[in-house]
Amino acid sequence: TPVKAGYTAEWHEKADFSDTAVGTPVAGKTYYTKWTMADSISLTSNAASSVTYGTTVTLKASPVNSSWGYVWYKDANENGKLELSTDKQINNNKCTLALTDVSDSGTYWVQVNDGSSTKTSNAVNVTITKADVTNTAKENVHHTFGTTYDVSNLFNIDPNAGDATYTLVENAGAATLEDNILTITKAGTINVSLTTAGTDNYNAGSAVT
Repeated sequence: TPVKAGYTAEWHEKADFSDTAVGTPVAGKTYYTKWTMADSISLTSNAASSVTYGTTVTLKASPVNSSWGYVWYKDANENGKLELSTDKQINNNKCTLALTDVSDSGTYWVQVNDGSSTKTSNAVNVTITKADVTNTAKENVHHTFGTTYDVSNLFNIDPNAGDATYTLVENAGAATLEDNILTITKAGTINVSLTTAGTDNYNAGSAVT
């Protein structure tokens, strides 16, 4: 029995398929096979729910055939409907689509074409949320008054964090803070807090002191 991935077969005694398909071929007779592309394309995701940035979401169309063409779409206006004239077309002629960034969140479809027929998959929604950063304060840092000090040296800042902001939260001594430069004019306890801005894929870092 011939098999062609993504197709169903009918057997005919006439080469132009003008006759009725044969239900059960008989041994010793010649038949012509009429291939019909699968009625539907199933689109699935390897993620059962939302994932955090750093985890790749892979969408996969099935069935698959190496001769098919694939055109992927992302919902551009977030209405849950595939609109070929307005939705974003993705250049990816494969049966799978890998999504990694928070901005990749959205609804996707794939259209599959075998040269004569085009089938559209079901919609799949993808949600990728921002990851957290970890900023920590260094312990027991001392500095001499009368000089300036780069307060970024007080912290271990996550390399994925956004822009840093420093704030004086305790100033029992006498100091001024401009951007990341602390000027100490009198001995005492000075506490500085750090917050970091969010980025495209990472959350803002909450205050640490």
